This record gives sequence, C-alpha cells and structure tokens, in this order.
Amino acid sequence: NGTNSLNGTAFWYFRNESLVADDPFGRPPTDFRQHQFGFSVGGPIVRDKTHFFGAYDQQIRSNPLIVEFSGADKTAAGVPGFAGKAVTATQTNDIWTFFGRLDHQFTQTQSTWLRYNWSKNEGENGLGSSPTNFATEASSFEKDSTNTFVGALNSLLGSTKLNEARFQFGREDRPREPNTTAVTMTVTGLGTIGRSTSLPSLETDDRYQFVDNFTWLAGAHSVRAGTDINLLHIQQPFFLSRSGGEYRFRSVADYVATVNTGAQLYQDFRQGFGRTDVDFWVKMFAFYVQDSWNVTRSLSVNYGLRYEGQINPQPDAPNPALPESSQIPSDKNNWTPRAGFAWDPWGDG
Repeated sequence: NGTNSLNGTAFWYFRNESLVADDPFGRPPTDFRQHQFGFSVGGPIVRDKTHFFGAYDQQIRSNPLIVEFSGADKTAAGVPGFAGKAVTATQTNDIWTFFGRLDHQFTQTQSTWLRYNWSKNEGENGLGSSPTNFATEASSFEKDSTNTFVGALNSLLGSTKLNEARFQFGREDRPREPNTTAVTMTVTGLGTIGRSTSLPSLETDDRYQFVDNFTWLAGAHSVRAGTDINLLHIQQPFFLSRSGGEYRFRSVADYVATVNTGAQLYQDFRQGFGRTDVDFWVKMFAFYVQDSWNVTRSLSVNYGLRYEGQINPQPDAPNPALPESSQIPSDKNNWTPRAGFAWDPWGDG
C-alpha cells in the first residue's frame, strides 16, 4: 500500500488426512480436509495522493468428531437415549476475513488513513474435541463475527509539532446455539445426551476508542502527551447455565431403571433460574506526559507521568442477602511516575 504501482498476490493451501499425524491414541485421522486461500491487491487511486489496499482470506475445514461412550460398550447398545449416538460426526471450522485500507494525503502536512476489518467464523459441532463421551446433540453451532473501523488523522503543525488522532469502533457478535433443546442427561460411567448446559449464549460487544498523541520538539527536549479513552458496551441478551435443566445419575443402572420404570433414581436435578440478560458499560481512560531531554551529548534523561482509570458498572439488581453484591469497585488511583537516564561516560557511543 502507498505505492503508485498496482500489485497483488494470491495463495491456496490444502491439507488432508494423509498430511496429518495420528491422534494421541494412535488412531489415524479420517475425513480431514482444510482449504485455505485468499488474495491481496493494492495500488493508487490518485497517484502520489490516494492509495488503497485490500486482502481476503478464507478457510474451509472439516474433521471427524468421534463420539465414544464410557464403559465396556462404547456404543451404549440397548441403553435408551444413548443407543445409536456413538458416531463419527463432522466438525467444521470455517473462517472468512477481509481487510481494507485507504490512505490519503491532503497536503504536505496533513494525511489520513481509514481501515476496515471483517471476520466471520462458523463451526458445526464446535463444542468438544475427539474423542468425547458427549453425544453430538450436546454440542453446538458456533458463530462469531467482528467488524472494526479505524480512522487516523496525522497533522504536522509547523516544523516542531506533530499530532496523531485516531478513532476506532469495533463490534463482535457471538451467538452460540445448542444442537437441541432437549433436557440434559448426564450418566456417570456412560456420558451425556441432550442440550449443552452452557447454551444458548448470545453476546454482542461494542468498543469505542479515541486516542490522541501530541509531540513537540523544543531544543534539547522532545515532549509527548496523549490520551486514550476506551468505552466498552457489553450486551448479553441471554445466558443462564442449565436453563433447560440437567438430570444427573450415579450409574447406568439407575438411569435405565428411571427411564424404563419411572422410578426416581436420579442423583439430582439442576436448573438455572433468574435473570438471563446483561447490559453494561465499562469506561477506561488514560493520559500521559513525558519528556526526553538530551542534557549533553553523553547524557539523556527521560521522565514522565501516566494516569489510568477504569469505571465499572454498578449492579441494578443486587442480592439483598449479600451486601457485597451491591457495588463493583472502580479503579481510579493509578498514577505512575517514571524516570530514567542514559549516560555514556566516555562519550564515544
């Protein structure tokens, strides 16, 4: 990027089971595929003034997810709800990414650049790794996407002053969906069927950031000062552990007897209740000032001061039985002075 000639690249990588080692249990991989490919291109829009660059990258990957239940019979033959679920399924991890940048020179003393990043990820049966005693229905469809915009303005203010201002907005969406809504059954010595106890989980994070750095060259001094304001908005419209309920059994015999006869032989039943959504802001800010002073040709001194603070959200529904839950302490007392020097006693450095 930034040149007056148009340039580009392209690539493609491929791997399959013949290029992958056996797993830790000595089993050779089967049905493994990974394609990764992309391209980039950059060049001028207006020669010596406006330039662009873009890149795209994609991965298509699948590998086996082996379900083997615990116990002597890995297939759980004859066990209600488990029989037929000891399978070799497909687990995917597909990724798409894009990067774009635009540079523009307004004048000899002022320039700007804009950047955009996008990524997307999808994974079928993304929760768990092989081998597992969790049926595929206890896995998930994993999704994640990010969008980030960044812009900067660089200004030369005379011959001794420079300022850089930068703004960023970023968003990440991560909806994680279970493969089923059936109640969870966990049997000691066998495995788990039904819905994952930690799903669904939906989350969106927004970040707003402003950064400014100012530099002033004044004789033997190089003074810098700046600020960093970072605002994070976290929204989780749904998360509740074991929201669909989970039955736990001490043994296969207890589970089979409960299913076949209706006897209540489960160890316990767990289910989450209460608030399922979260929406809050975290506010972080910092500023600094520092000076690099060339006292003599052989002695330089550096000194400065930095401050950082973080304001945390406050609970809107604290637990009356736990007074500590009524407040999340903020952090506002981070003053960090610093000083140092470099000395060349012989003056030959």
